[in-house]
Amino acid sequence: MGMVPTTEHAREGMQAALWSRSQESRDFEALWNRMRGGALVPPRSSFNVAKAARFVRDLVLMEAPAPERRTMRIRLAGERYQEIAGCNLAGRDHLEHFDADYRDGALTTGWLMANHPCGLWQITPMHTAKGYGQYIEVTGFPLGAGEDGIPLLLCHVRLTGRLLHTRDNRFGMDTASDFHFIDVGAGVPMWAD
Repeated sequence: MGMVPTTEHAREGMQAALWSRSQESRDFEALWNRMRGGALVPPRSSFNVAKAARFVRDLVLMEAPAPERRTMRIRLAGERYQEIAGCNLAGRDHLEHFDADYRDGALTTGWLMANHPCGLWQITPMHTAKGYGQYIEVTGFPLGAGEDGIPLLLCHVRLTGRLLHTRDNRFGMDTASDFHFIDVGAGVPMWAD
């Protein structure tokens, strides 16, 4: 998130917006639904890495933000995601990878996912420290708060393989080129700018 679009970037974004959810995204949603056990949001304790083995290389588990906690600290990042980032992401604030102009939008989205509650599907341009970029498909769902009182967001990040021109040699993300909330039983929130 966060780049002022060039004509080339806008054209790429329009093409990416024509994509639909992948089967992997739908399979990840099915995994999350099995964790719910009939609840609207599964408890954090229902997340079992062994049962998510198929997705573990591409998972990101982060803290959901709150009005008094304007961060999205990463608790767990899968190997593939860390390879792309070029660093260990555990313990870092997910927001540091966005330009400042897009952090409030990410905070609002995370807060809505945890408090509405709902899922999220998006296509996002991601830039790597290795000097190239590509679109990623992000699918995320909330997990209930644990003993620390902090709800989490469990996200699957799929590399689409569609490369794009990168702005510099640092890991970061731009604003989503396609974005949809997923109804998990409470409806989808209204997004207001």
